[in-house]
Parts: sequence; structure tokens; C-alpha cells
Amino acid sequence: STAFSLRHLQSRLMVAALSCNQRDAYNAFVTRFQPELADGGRNLTAYFDRNGGHSALNSYITKIANAAGLDRAADPRGCCEQTWEVFLNLEEAPKNLLLIAQSNMMDASATPPSCQPDTPVVAAAKMEAAATREGVTAGK
Repeated sequence: STAFSLRHLQSRLMVAALSCNQRDAYNAFVTRFQPELADGGRNLTAYFDRNGGHSALNSYITKIANAAGLDRAADPRGCCEQTWEVFLNLEEAPKNLLLIAQSNMMDASATPPSCQPDTPVVAAAKMEAAATREGVTAGK
């Protein structure tokens, strides 16, 4: 789901902020996407309220933060270059947030099976449908 992919992206970028000296880019990301991140956080909390509670949520967030840290440790330079590209892509095309988030999912076992993300093609179709709805609404 969107909440899971956004959390993966946020964790990956948070590790980059701290370990790749990308704090300014991370702060800009959080500011720019605050509504989406807040919605994702509420949805993630609601999911875990129904499935294991607060301790399960904390465990999950720790697990993906650790996965992001291990990715960074395995290839420090490559990880920092990749996250810098993510920050640039988000700045240039903020409408692609969900596609970028889904392409930055870490270990699939860190996401409950019922919450696996859509493929990029399905996600793109959903984004296009949402944009069409927004265009219709904006045109009224």
C-alpha cells in the first residue's frame, strides 16, 4: 500500500540525510510532501492498530530503518548517489512521489503480504486516474 512504500522511502532518505550529509534535501522532502507523509503515517498506524498494535508498528519501523542502514553500509557511495538522484527526481517531478516510493521498497519481507505495492505500471495507471479526477474537479 501507499503507506508502506512512503515509509520505506522516508526511512531510506532519512538514513541518507544522516549518513550522506543530505539533511537539507531531506528537510525539503519532508516539507514538500508533509501532507502525503502525514496521511501515510496515519494509514500505517491504523493498519497496525488492527494488526499487532503499537509495538508491532515500532518493530516494523525499526526493521525498515535497519534495512535502510544495511543498504547504506553495503554500498556507501552508491547509496548516497542513489538517494541524491531520488531527491532530484522528487524535486523535478513531485507528481511521481508514489512511483518513486514504490521503486524504493526495501526487502519485500518487511511488508505484510496483504500490503505489497502495486507494480509501477498499475501505480502509474492509478496516478493517471487520480490526475484525471483532479483535472475534472479543477475544471468545475
